[in-house]
Amino acid sequence: MLRYLFIFIFALLAFYFTGEKSSAHSKASQAPVLNAGAPDMSSCNSSGCHEGTVNDGNGSTLLDFSGENDEYIPGQHYTITVAVEGTGSLRYGFQMIARNENNQQAGSFVADTANKIGVQIIAGLQFIGHKNIPNPNQNNFSFEWVAPSSDQGVITFWAAGNAANGDNGRNGDHIYTSSMQINPNLSNIDLVLSGALSTINFSDKRIQFYAPSTPIEEILIADIQGHTLYHTAGLLPSAEVSMGTWMPGCYLIKIRCDGELRSSKFILH
Repeated sequence: MLRYLFIFIFALLAFYFTGEKSSAHSKASQAPVLNAGAPDMSSCNSSGCHEGTVNDGNGSTLLDFSGENDEYIPGQHYTITVAVEGTGSLRYGFQMIARNENNQQAGSFVADTANKIGVQIIAGLQFIGHKNIPNPNQNNFSFEWVAPSSDQGVITFWAAGNAANGDNGRNGDHIYTSSMQINPNLSNIDLVLSGALSTINFSDKRIQFYAPSTPIEEILIADIQGHTLYHTAGLLPSAEVSMGTWMPGCYLIKIRCDGELRSSKFILH
């Protein structure tokens, strides 16, 4: 009886390692996380899923962002497209991550199972990539990304694309990595700052502050050199600032409500 038990366990282990290994090579279902090609991550090549030279010159991974001038407005929705090219390839996949200047998750990706795109989360980071792709399949993947609710500075998208031959093995596939940076749109006109809504009207060169939930305790506006141009303190339900004589440039707004101080930027043209 013990002999048969050993035989059963051996057969089970053999099935697990051989079957799982074959599945891991193709990863048509979904690429494992941490393979988006960021500087501190693997790509689908170096992780052992696919063999060959990364960025061998015979293909590419191209990234496109729908925002104007490669800028994002906090809270807005955008379309990102990943296009993977490879000579003689039949099957394509990708993985992408978005990070802010502190290497934290920037915004959020939206899964689209109907178009074979899924999202995975680990340690607070989102990875978007192909999921259950057919063989062969198209080399373009478009999906939605929601910008963070506040200005997070420069955001970098890292992506690794796989141009595969479709034989469900690790050989003959080619990995191409790419990155793209977008900047905050510093001239957006509706900024929510610590419970107060500031509306910047560039045509009339004025800023209006409203506090619908709690009074404004302090407002400070400075230029990029740190010179204070406007400052007021007190429990104010609203305030208005004229920018009629201000020079074009970048400005910093600081506003305090309910003891909390927040800041944002805008550009005056």
